[in-house]
Amino acid sequence: MKPSTFTNVSNSLIMIFVVLCCSVVVFSQNELDQTIKKLPSYLNSSNAGTEFYISVPTAKIETIYPNDGCYLYISSQYQTEVEITNDAKGSRRVIQTKPNDVMKVKIPENEIQAYLNQQGTNSGHNLSETVIPLQALHIVSNDPIVVYGCIRYSYTSDAFLAIPTSSWGQEYIVNTYKAHEWSKPANNLASMTTIVAAYDSTKVIFTLNGTITTNTVGGLTTGQSKSLMLNKGDVVPIASGMLGLDATLAGSKIVATKPIGVFSGVQCADVPTDVPWCDYLVDMELPTSVWGTEYHVTKNFNRNAGPLFQVVAKEPNTIVSVNGIVVDTLSAVGNSSMAEWTELNAKGDIWFGNNGNVVVSADKPISVTTFNQGQSLDNIQNDPFQVTCYPIDQYRNEIVFATPGIGDGGGFNQNFINVIYPVNNQNEIPDDLLFGEVDSNGITWTPVKNKFGNQHSQLFYGNQNGKQYAVKNIQLAKEGVYHLQCSEEIGCYSYGMSSFDSYGMPSFVGLKDNSMGDLVAPNIVFEQYVNGTIGGIEKNEYAEVVDRATTHNSYSNIAKVLIRSEYTSNYSTELKPFVAGIDRSAFFKANVIDVTKDAQLVVSTFDKAGNDTTIIITYKSLTTSISEKASDKFMNVYPSITDGGVVTIELTQGSANSSMVSVVGIDGKVVKSFDNVLSTNGVQTIQFITSELPIGMYYVLYSMNGQQYQKSFVKIK
Repeated sequence: MKPSTFTNVSNSLIMIFVVLCCSVVVFSQNELDQTIKKLPSYLNSSNAGTEFYISVPTAKIETIYPNDGCYLYISSQYQTEVEITNDAKGSRRVIQTKPNDVMKVKIPENEIQAYLNQQGTNSGHNLSETVIPLQALHIVSNDPIVVYGCIRYSYTSDAFLAIPTSSWGQEYIVNTYKAHEWSKPANNLASMTTIVAAYDSTKVIFTLNGTITTNTVGGLTTGQSKSLMLNKGDVVPIASGMLGLDATLAGSKIVATKPIGVFSGVQCADVPTDVPWCDYLVDMELPTSVWGTEYHVTKNFNRNAGPLFQVVAKEPNTIVSVNGIVVDTLSAVGNSSMAEWTELNAKGDIWFGNNGNVVVSADKPISVTTFNQGQSLDNIQNDPFQVTCYPIDQYRNEIVFATPGIGDGGGFNQNFINVIYPVNNQNEIPDDLLFGEVDSNGITWTPVKNKFGNQHSQLFYGNQNGKQYAVKNIQLAKEGVYHLQCSEEIGCYSYGMSSFDSYGMPSFVGLKDNSMGDLVAPNIVFEQYVNGTIGGIEKNEYAEVVDRATTHNSYSNIAKVLIRSEYTSNYSTELKPFVAGIDRSAFFKANVIDVTKDAQLVVSTFDKAGNDTTIIITYKSLTTSISEKASDKFMNVYPSITDGGVVTIELTQGSANSSMVSVVGIDGKVVKSFDNVLSTNGVQTIQFITSELPIGMYYVLYSMNGQQYQKSFVKIK
């Protein structure tokens, strides 16, 4: 039965389809508007998600102090349950988030690092390109969360922003720095990457690039490839070998048959290689499908020069410019020419000016990664860290972020953000660029210009997307959860430091797949049955979420299906597993928990390109709309027990307002429908054979004067 038919069966059971541009009566208009505003900024194609796998390159460990270790910082706009497991170690932790708060979880080193570097030694060179089964840390939540990781040892640290499996890709090009300059076997600290699988039977091909001195511990040399097969939760760590100085995995290409996650870094790196002191580097890579052609690179607070940064090309013959000046042409991606990445150093480069904030652009998609330079450069308290930049077309209107620390002695002495925004018509900070501070009373919003001053830290060169951008360097007063909001799309990067310690990462990252040109939102095909059950049409058990596109080759496929818990009540749901970005359809079903109470279900779904659709479904309780006892004077159904023979329905003249009669199973699915045409004597008689019906209880339903009534019968054979 089609949904349109069902609405004729019962006026008291309402099914509402909601597309983002439509208005509905389920919520007040203001409530619905607020729901819509949240979709593109927090939930859609971003680092907020419900499933994560993490396994990072090993860090150099010398001495362990009380606050040292590996930490997760998990925040959410919801109160939700989060499960953290490591199947290889047999561990399981369950935490409950608090809305707009951050939860700190200490994770043993051997659960979050792909290969544990023994204290005081360099075990990176014991790694070969072999699969470590089930080694990844697995994080699953009921509602969207944001996850940051921090590897923190005395005098070496870095942090990363975790990307959920829904935003993973199938192609990556590694961005990481050079191995430590010391070339002796006991001291060589490797350039590393780790590959993580979220799905069984994932075939991965790794092709080594880097420099002419690069090889791997497993014996790969530049231009050589290795094929590996991973299952869910498996990890492959890859480390540079010891052919010579400045070996790096940068430019190495990784392709997979299913989405994968990639973490890259260095066990301890001098940045640049001639500037002490070395520090651990790590960040999570962005798939090539979300790369762009314009990036803002920002100088960190109080530094005398901008960061060193690395540009990697996706396609051959990519022309790279900095502040409008061509600086390199990157060619021959995928072979051994070493030409698909370039390193640019703010130290002394003329296009940076005095402040070190620049625009990096190209005629084809690129990635940009920055490396904070060592403390000896200017003797300002900090240390090297690695930050994955994201392109301007991935900026968002709202950013939610947290610092890696919650005031318990395990954080950093100073925490900063660099906020990037288009200036207003008066060349000023926009009035509606707001900074949100979270406390027990909720979020307090203050205009950035009022709280931190109305001067830009620097205007960027030229215009991007027809707009003039600026950056504001902000020092945060304390650790915690923060929000940024603006009518214009903005970007933000987080970093911090202590003595010979530091971290850096994107505060938030948009992850829309722009490679396919998919501009059409998914469709949700479903039926709602009399008992409120949500299933598929034509008696299918599952409703279907199906991606749509304007052309056959532009499907980006399904990324997420989210049950919006803040608006859903009295419904239980089941989502069938699917491969994000690979499967064009996903399937779910929902059941009313207590049919004697009203219920509401809100489902949001997104494709990889960031197109989204939301449906709102309401259910009115059977007890308020269906009465079997009151049916006696209007309807008679006999026999009440049948072995598969004929059942007769008699309707009196009093039910003349009925337009349809339906026979419904206890699962809510309509099995038979009849037009209501009165006979000449004022009583309508309907007969039907029950031999084809499964054994069980059935209801005969009809409507009159806005009320719905029922009679039941049972088939026993």
